[in-house]
Parts: sequence; C-alpha cells; structure tokens
Amino acid sequence: MTASTAPTNPDEALAKRLVNSGHLHSQAAIDAFRTTNRHAFLPGVTLESAYKEDAVPIKHDEHGEMISCISAPSIVATQFEQLGAQPGHKILEAGAATGYNAALLGKIVSPGGQVWTLDVDPDLVAGASRHLAEAGVANATAVMADGAAGLPEHAPYDRIIVRHEAPCNRAEV
Repeated sequence: MTASTAPTNPDEALAKRLVNSGHLHSQAAIDAFRTTNRHAFLPGVTLESAYKEDAVPIKHDEHGEMISCISAPSIVATQFEQLGAQPGHKILEAGAATGYNAALLGKIVSPGGQVWTLDVDPDLVAGASRHLAEAGVANATAVMADGAAGLPEHAPYDRIIVRHEAPCNRAEV
C-alpha cells in the first residue's frame, strides 16, 4: 500500500486491516467497523493502543488486576461474522464493556434492529450508556442485568452473544 492509498482515518485503517487479514467479510460488518470510532469508546487510552491488535484493559480491581477489557479487533470481527446478525434482528449481548461492540452491532442490525447489552457492573453499564449516547447510537441500550438470566422482557432474540467471563489476555486462551 502506498502512502497515497493508505487510509488516514484509524477506523478505515482498522476495517481494511481486518478485511486483509480475513477476519471481516460481510459488507455490513465492514461498514460498521469503518464508521464506528473505537477510540471514542476508550477514553484515556492512546490512539495507538485503541487500534492495536490486542485487548485493552478498561477496569481494574483494588489490587490493580484487570477485571474487564475490550477485546482485540480481530476477535470482535470473527465473533460478528460467526454471529450472522442481519438488519432487523434483536440481539442480546452479555458483557457490555465500553459499549463499542453494541455500537457496531447496532449498525449491523439497522434498520429496524435493536441491541441490548447487559452487565452486572454498574460502572461498565454507566460508561457503555454514556459512550453509546455520545456516539449517537439510538438502537443499542446498556442494561444493568445478569447476562446469565438474559432480559426476558425483550425476548425472543434473533441472536445472543456472550462476551463476559472470557479471558482478556490472548495468552490465557
């Protein structure tokens, strides 16, 4: 790739990298990655860290141990391709993190679709809600709820994706 053809927008570059690596295939997912500002969902994180191919810690416990992260972009892309979400789908996501994944899914299921992202951590739910609102994502809602119990009042769902309680460190997988 020459300097004149290299994307200058980091989200464009991320989408191109994920397509070139074989992680992204569907046009809806490619468009979602191209148009969703990952860095906006990671306040206090450098631009380089937000777009690197690695998980990014977003919360630590009182001992400094990481207890929540946003997954590496290739992991998210692979999960979305396997999920097969379509416009109009109702999606339940267990594990809100920063709201970034819900924002991506919200774009994939538009028009007419809705995403509910659940978490038991009030800090994560508040942050995800704030990020989704700031990004103008109207069809994704962060809810304080246990993903194991789901959100029966909106069932049935077309797709369910579980993200919590998975190792954040690739070496642990």
